[in-house]
Amino acid sequence: MVLDDECKLRKEERLSDYECSITKSYQKSSNRRYNQVPQLGEQPNQSIPPLIVLSKENEATTEFVMESALTKAQLLGQVEIPKHQGSERKPFKMDEPLMWSELVEILPTRMWELHRWYTKESADGLIMFAARIKNEDFYRGPDDVWIEFEGLWFLYHQDALDKPLLSVFCMSKVKE
Repeated sequence: MVLDDECKLRKEERLSDYECSITKSYQKSSNRRYNQVPQLGEQPNQSIPPLIVLSKENEATTEFVMESALTKAQLLGQVEIPKHQGSERKPFKMDEPLMWSELVEILPTRMWELHRWYTKESADGLIMFAARIKNEDFYRGPDDVWIEFEGLWFLYHQDALDKPLLSVFCMSKVKE
């Protein structure tokens, strides 16, 4: 009989101190209620909103919407988006600037100087100006090419350019 008791003791393994303390703490009903950590979705009030991961395309679209400050109706095409007057071409009228005043301020230096010269000369009543060409430019002898101010308007709006204006431009590029 002694052997049977020893065999039973050997078959039953004792719990380690760690396992014993966890078992005792779980068996106390007061600890079970306060030590339980709520699992995902069991919390009554989520502390942060769920994470939404956007694709690169959706990220770019979101960035565009934030920068443009358009409403949902405008994006869906239900409401017309107001246009700035500078989005349209300014019609050519003598003695008036070639571009909208907001755009003149951001022109590159040489174009700004040409625009300033145009406003001064057109105020004096000129409607065209001459560009002198040399013999080596077209091999026809020295001559003048007359360029109307309306050709400058086309240049500033990057539209169909006049032949004399293109000729002067090509000659300046050949010399460089």
